[in-house]
Amino acid sequence: MRSAAFLHALEGMPADQARAWASKAGVVMDGRDLPYGEGRCAIWDKDHVAFVDIRGGLVEEAPFDPSVIDPPEGWNRDA
Repeated sequence: MRSAAFLHALEGMPADQARAWASKAGVVMDGRDLPYGEGRCAIWDKDHVAFVDIRGGLVEEAPFDPSVIDPPEGWNRDA
């Protein structure tokens, strides 16, 4: 998930398209706290998490910050 190839694929993609692409890839792209579709999104699968920033409706890779991870219910990052 945090591979350079995955994040590179999302880079510059329109946010709606990135969410659809991530979903097809079997991962979740969650921006529930982003009322205007701008800011930081978490993307994850069952084993990995990464962050992207949405600016101007486009996705940019964001620094990884484990202190702000809020994974979905039932997700076990220690597995």
